[in-house]
Amino acid sequence: MKLLLLLPLLLGLIPSVKADSVCVLTSEIEPDVTIKLQKIKGLGKSFGTLDYKNKPAYRFRTAVQNGYWKHYYVISELSSDDSKKNVDVGRFLEFVGNQPAPGTPKENRKPGKLRVILPDMSSTYYYHLDNVPNEEGYGRFNQSPLMESILKASDNFFVASNEECSNGYFIYGGNGWKK
Repeated sequence: MKLLLLLPLLLGLIPSVKADSVCVLTSEIEPDVTIKLQKIKGLGKSFGTLDYKNKPAYRFRTAVQNGYWKHYYVISELSSDDSKKNVDVGRFLEFVGNQPAPGTPKENRKPGKLRVILPDMSSTYYYHLDNVPNEEGYGRFNQSPLMESILKASDNFFVASNEECSNGYFIYGGNGWKK
């Protein structure tokens, strides 16, 4: 009984996640497709969701490969903690404006919007879809609106939609090279 009296006090001590502490990347082509990320300790590491119409469709996380500092992403099913259920693993390429963030010499950098392209996502996601339609009749050859939107978005840029994205989510683009 005493535990029940202490429960509201204990729950009040757990830090809540602020809405502004989430980096939102919005597809330039399919604005209904967004990536929402929360930072994990360490530069370039984050976790979150790939959303369709503001509802989570897949888990999404980013990390940095040891050695060369290759920034990559992993998309997995929402219902799975098992890494074997990954839908896609690929490169998370950062841009500032139209300039590739890691490859632009400092003297040539111009300020711009933080952008990301996931060049491996479209083909991997497409082949992840089943040949045989699911219970709702959707599959690789008869795509649902969600599937179709994610495929269109995956071949194009995602743009940082809020200032939080310049706070350690991009390992090369940093703050958009603001002067």
